[in-house]
Amino acid sequence: MNKRSIRYPQPLVPGDNIGVAAPSSGVGESLHYYLEESRHNMERLGYGVGTRYELRGSKIQ
Repeated sequence: MNKRSIRYPQPLVPGDNIGVAAPSSGVGESLHYYLEESRHNMERLGYGVGTRYELRGSKIQ
């Protein structure tokens, strides 16, 4: 494949936002600590982090 035909995105820079997607059933409660730790690390590097309730396996009641 010709390298010129591939379009690569610009590298992320501090201040950019990152959206975190969830698997179909979300992440179990026992793993929420890791989600928060990862979010904190990305924010510490200067990125915005967006999540939704589905990431944690929550359902609208």
